[in-house]
Parts: sequence; C-alpha cells; structure tokens
Amino acid sequence: MKEIKLPFGLKDDTLIHISQAEQGIACGCVCPSCRATLVARKGSIKIHHFAHQNGQPCQYAVETALHLASKQLLSECHEISLPSVDIRFRSYREPLTVTPAATYRLDEVWEERRTEDIVPDLLARVGTSMLMIEIYVTHPINPTKLDKIRRLGISAIEIDLSSASRDFSPASLRDALVNQTKNKAWLFNANAEELKRHLLQTGERKDVIRRGCALHVDYCPINARIWQDKSYANVIDDCINCEYCFDLSEDKNALICGGLHKVTTSGALCIFEKHHNSTS
Repeated sequence: MKEIKLPFGLKDDTLIHISQAEQGIACGCVCPSCRATLVARKGSIKIHHFAHQNGQPCQYAVETALHLASKQLLSECHEISLPSVDIRFRSYREPLTVTPAATYRLDEVWEERRTEDIVPDLLARVGTSMLMIEIYVTHPINPTKLDKIRRLGISAIEIDLSSASRDFSPASLRDALVNQTKNKAWLFNANAEELKRHLLQTGERKDVIRRGCALHVDYCPINARIWQDKSYANVIDDCINCEYCFDLSEDKNALICGGLHKVTTSGALCIFEKHHNSTS
C-alpha cells in the first residue's frame, strides 16, 4: 500500500507547502495534528514531503493538513463556485432552480467564528448575505449541527473532500475548493427555503378523495380529467408527476397544488419572487 506523504507543515501557525519550506529541520515546522517537530525532506529521489523528526507516525496528520489548508486557501483567495440552488418538493416533479451554478466573491471570510452556538469551518459574507462553509474530510456535518443552522436561517454549503487525493498540491486543492461544484452540496439555503415556504402557502390545498381503488382530487386547475363537466385528477397517474404538484402529505390525504400561480421555470419563479417581495 502506498504511503501517503505529508505535503503541508505548520510554521508560526500558518500552513505552508513543502515547496515553500527550507530543507531539513531548518523548515521550522510542526505537524498540523500532533504538533511534533517536522523535517522537510527534499531529496532527489523521493517526492518532497514533511516527516516527523521523532520517526513516529501520526494517524491524522494528512487529513488535518487537508482540512487546515482548505480553510486557509478559501480565506486567502476570496472566491468560490457554488452549485445551483434548487427547490425540491415532496412529489416527483423536477426540482425548481432558484439560481444557476455560479462563481461568487467572498467579501469577508472568518475561520471558525462562533455564530450563536455554531462554530462553522468558515463564515463568509457574500454581498449582503452570510454563508457558512463546512469542509468534509473525515466527518460530514451531523444532524444536530444541521438543525442549528436551519434554526439560525443562515445559508450553508458543504464541500466534500472525503474522496480527494491525499497527495494533494495547492493547485489541485484550489481547483477542488474554488472551481468544482460537483463536490459541493447545499445544507441549507435561506432564499430557497423562504420561496418554498411562500409557494406552499400560496398553493391550493386539495383533499385527496378515495373513490374505490383510486385516489382523486377535485377541481384540477389544468383539467387533467373531466367527469360530468367537473374537473378532477388521479393522484397517482396525474398529480405526483405534475409540474404543479408541490407537496404530497406522507399519509396521502392531501396535496398542495400550484396550478393557480403556475410557477414551473426559473423565469416564472423570478416573476413570482418579485411579486412576493412587492406585496410582503
């Protein structure tokens, strides 16, 4: 099994790459995890790396270095690409995109700044909004912390580096943190949650009626089916895949129909959002 070399050391509380270090003990670095003295091995045969002077292995050195390097890099580069913000509904309709994937400037960044009873890896200001950034190397965010983030109402993203190469370079790490979006997932997005809440509130609650073996809702706004001049829809065949079905209760006794305001695209959502902001 290939031994993973330590590419970063901690010098005066700042993480430096092996390429920035003086050779040998003169590097003045300690292990990011156990804080033992490191030596910079920069020979002509093996790949350049840090090693513990005492020769003792450190189980968490590389993962700790990856986590610290990620926080330091984002704090310094002040830029990040984020995945699209989508509203997902409790039905089978496609998610509704609020904003597409884009690159944003981080106007201010703080490492492990306490926000009430939460200490995120990074807290950033993006324009007038706040963004929490969690970096997943060995442990993803736990449900307790996620619940706290939701209660605070602050948008949060998780960057998954759990499968990233441990033989990372500054360039490859920057690419993963700044440029890529597939390894990032929204834990919570305040704007999307507010829009979803308002969409559900303005949607029409329809009771599900059992007729024989079928589940129906009456007065379908798109006239999926007609019986004796009255519109209705079959919940299973018509509603759960309908673009206007925003919610189906777990017991299937009711659903929320968005057929009245007909928001099915990002463009329609922008119009709906402007109307919502002007009347709220």
